[in-house]
Amino acid sequence: MIKLLKADFRQITSADSFFHASANCENLSNKICKVGELFTQQAARMELLPESYLLIPTAGTARCDNVLIEPNTLVLVKDQFLETQDLFHCFYIQLININRFENVRIAWEINKLISVVCTADIHLHLGQFRGREKGVFNVMPQRNVCCVVVSGAFECNDRLIETADVLLFEDETLIDFEALSEFATLILITT
Repeated sequence: MIKLLKADFRQITSADSFFHASANCENLSNKICKVGELFTQQAARMELLPESYLLIPTAGTARCDNVLIEPNTLVLVKDQFLETQDLFHCFYIQLININRFENVRIAWEINKLISVVCTADIHLHLGQFRGREKGVFNVMPQRNVCCVVVSGAFECNDRLIETADVLLFEDETLIDFEALSEFATLILITT
């Protein structure tokens, strides 16, 4: 079974000097609560509660409990304050019941999915693809996969998904995808 959640960024909110747009995923997965983007152009502080947040920064830097958050890293934070001094933009995924893992520096390999996190709870694969590049992902038995577009657009098992869209695959054995834009970025979360 495949379920699709299209992001709706028409409702942008502002809190703690951050602009915030998100899409609720609670009905899609028992591990993903929300996906979205955070953006600020000034010094700001925001409390990240109550669950864990996987942050994927795309511009600028921030800190959470003295951990530097910068582009080309994946950072999992929980019950902390996100602090910026200047311009900062990140994509985030709010996760449910995920234990902390070590922060990961991303070693991009264009047109290839790379494994960036592998724990008992969750497996994360991340890839950046040039336009019209295709790929496949074999799903482990009795696992579900959430496909989240960080940037750009993809066709995934014959469904169009764009930035912040989430596609949940249950009882599927193979996911095929094609990037439809330059440097489109995709995360596959296996639970």
